[in-house]
Formats: sequence, C-alpha cells, structure tokens
Amino acid sequence: MDLTLHRRIRSDIAERILSGEWSPGFRIPFEHELMEEYGCSRMTVNKALAPLAERGMIIRRRRFGSFVARPRIHSFVLDIRTYRPRFSIAANPMISNSCPGRSGPRTSGTRKNLHSPHPAR
Repeated sequence: MDLTLHRRIRSDIAERILSGEWSPGFRIPFEHELMEEYGCSRMTVNKALAPLAERGMIIRRRRFGSFVARPRIHSFVLDIRTYRPRFSIAANPMISNSCPGRSGPRTSGTRKNLHSPHPAR
C-alpha cells in the first residue's frame, strides 16, 4: 500500500512511540532533522506531526521541539443520580429552628420534640 509521505512519517513516529522505542518525555527529532531524514519540506513534516499532537501522542513546544506525551489515564465517571428527599428540613419549623446557625427563636418544646436527652431551657 502506497502512503503519502506525511502519512508515512506519521506512521513511523507513531510506531516508534507505541513500540516503546521512544518513551514518554523523549524528544522527537526536530523538524529540520526529519526534513533531512525523509527528504521533504517542513510543511510535510508539520502535516505529519499535527495529527499526532491532536491525538495526544506528542506534545509540541515552540522553540523546544516535540516530545512523546505521557499516557493519559482514562477514568470512568459513575453516573450517580441525585438523591432528593421527599421532605425538606427547612420546611419543618421544629427542626429548622433548632439547627445551629439558623435564625428564629428556640422554643421550649423544640428539644422535647427532637427527643433530646437534655432538658429544655
């Protein structure tokens, strides 16, 4: 199968990365080095590297070169449905008045109604 030159360059680089020949953090040859190796223009090399960067296989840093990216760890997010109680604590005046930080008077019956072991004050 005949590949265009940029696809061949991309395939060669991807193969080296996936085989472990180039480990994460390894600096890929500079564009001008790849131009000499493959006998092509900078535009062709850029066309080969761009999709590898988009896929996250390499990281390109202007003026520093391109590097093999660290593998991404994929995590699965569990779909946890939101629990909504059938009643609201704030809607119950006996409970909402007894909660610390809540405004409103505390009645003498509040603790009794909450079955508190402490006597009402």
